[in-house]
Amino acid sequence: MSQPRKCTTRGRSAATEDPETVNFPTSEVGSPQPQAITDDRLSTILEMQHRNLLEIVNAVRGSQTTQVVVLPKFNPESAGSSAATWCSTVDLIVGENPLDGSALLMALTKSLEGSASNWLSQICFAGMTWSQFQEMFLQQYEGNETPAATVFNVLNGRPNDGECLALYGSRLITTLMAKWKSMTAEEIAVSVALAHAANIDGRLQRTVFTTTVKTRNELQNELRAFSYGKRKDHPVPENSTSKRARLHPNVKCHFCGKIGHKIADCRSMKNNLKNQQGSSSSIGRLSDSKPGSITCYRCGNQGHIASACPARQSLSNQTKAGEKRVNVCHVVEPIGTLISSD
Repeated sequence: MSQPRKCTTRGRSAATEDPETVNFPTSEVGSPQPQAITDDRLSTILEMQHRNLLEIVNAVRGSQTTQVVVLPKFNPESAGSSAATWCSTVDLIVGENPLDGSALLMALTKSLEGSASNWLSQICFAGMTWSQFQEMFLQQYEGNETPAATVFNVLNGRPNDGECLALYGSRLITTLMAKWKSMTAEEIAVSVALAHAANIDGRLQRTVFTTTVKTRNELQNELRAFSYGKRKDHPVPENSTSKRARLHPNVKCHFCGKIGHKIADCRSMKNNLKNQQGSSSSIGRLSDSKPGSITCYRCGNQGHIASACPARQSLSNQTKAGEKRVNVCHVVEPIGTLISSD
């Protein structure tokens, strides 16, 4: 009876001892001796489990909510399409939603239309980035347009059909900002000055579209060359009459008889033609004869023709309005009498 009481006392004393100093009994089957678990180790295990669960949840959410990036449409055959403007718009989208590889290719396939879609299938490759595609795209559809050429096209452009001024102004700002994005203030000022000068002198248009002028000195050299070209090699004297109107003092008008002009330029004939009311044949005869040799066959006076005779006009004014006179001769049928004698 005393031995079990002794074992109970040992169990209580073992429970009250430090867990690290507890001596666990060995197993008869050869199992390893259990180790004591401290509070720090337990918290470390819980943190690792929590971290693993978060990684699993994020992976599941990412696979379920795949974000589809939609790029604006681009068709090089449509009127008003600009490759630089389209690239600047896509830059904003790709900056917040990075795309590369197959994801970029799928987005571009849905965006490009017309000949641009066929061109994309020819230049795509594995691992293509947006920067690489942008460089090839601008070389294909924008070309090496100089900054001055861009400003020149803006100055000479007009809104499209049905395009309001607000939309037109926004399109111009987007075009200029995309072109001036990597330019200095001096380069921008030089391009604007050269484009404005090309509107004044058309000979500068070749320089605008073929030469990239960046500095003030380069601009001055170009403008000096064209300024010297304006002067002629052989100056014309001031008393030269090569471009003056040549007068013909020996020319005489056959209508009025005056010297210094032809009958086609005679003012007197034109005034008479406006005042006279006659047929085209009588007007033609009037232009070939002098005014003093015309005689009216109705009244016998000179200076007018019968169709414009004042006597005829006064006679017609005396008749009543709407009265018509018809002079018709009536022929009586002849009647004969035959008398026979017995």
